[in-house]
Amino acid sequence: MKFNSCGRIIPDGSKYCMYCGSEARMELSCSHCGFKAIPSEALFCPVCGMRLTLKVDDCWDNLKIGDYYYSDGSFSTHLDQLKTCVGIVFSLETTAEEKKHGWTHGQIVALEDAGGERCQWGPRGSLLTTHVDEWRDVRKDKDGYLYSNSIYASKYEAFAAARKYSALLPSGKTSGWYLPSVGQWVEIIEKLGQVLIKGYGGYFGVDKEEWKPKLAFLNLSDVFYWTSLQRDSLDSWCVSFNLNGCVYTTSCCMHYRVRSV
Repeated sequence: MKFNSCGRIIPDGSKYCMYCGSEARMELSCSHCGFKAIPSEALFCPVCGMRLTLKVDDCWDNLKIGDYYYSDGSFSTHLDQLKTCVGIVFSLETTAEEKKHGWTHGQIVALEDAGGERCQWGPRGSLLTTHVDEWRDVRKDKDGYLYSNSIYASKYEAFAAARKYSALLPSGKTSGWYLPSVGQWVEIIEKLGQVLIKGYGGYFGVDKEEWKPKLAFLNLSDVFYWTSLQRDSLDSWCVSFNLNGCVYTTSCCMHYRVRSV
């Protein structure tokens, strides 16, 4: 379906409108809220306000974990100082929900914290994401994209901060920033920090001085970071980079930092 200046529907593949002769423009839809019939020149969704992206197929055959990803959509194994690096590749896989929306190539983690100040996960009392309280299940949960797209209210500060992270992504090539799940944090720590998270409660299992230097390029604070996963209606999962590091649960009302993926 095509959207054109006179408002009529014309056949797929048309370059010009058969009714008014103007150049045909592709109809856009918002990958966050699903709203359709958005003019192709629009930059933001008129319903949810999120930046619009088109799904563009590029050649990603050479992408590797640890690669640098740039604001122009390119990537490299070694940092290119002439480009704006926005993230580091930590996974070459995506979830079923991401694939459903056309995002199939991999995942990156931002280089800086989102939102500046620490913030709450959100108000207590509502169970909004999957209820997971066993560590063996928690570490496998990588549905940050699914959870983030289901929570829009501004009162859920961590999610809002993750979505509004200021580093610009290349138009049409990403899903946009969101709050990572526990499983995504596990991948970041294990694949980029080269340390196996083990033990009850998700302790990193090795001395901080062994893994911290390997994650130095992420500029992580020695504090706590939110994940997108709840344990129950009162508590949510977080990651601690204090002491020797661990993954555990705490009150949704605590004020922690946010890192987008």
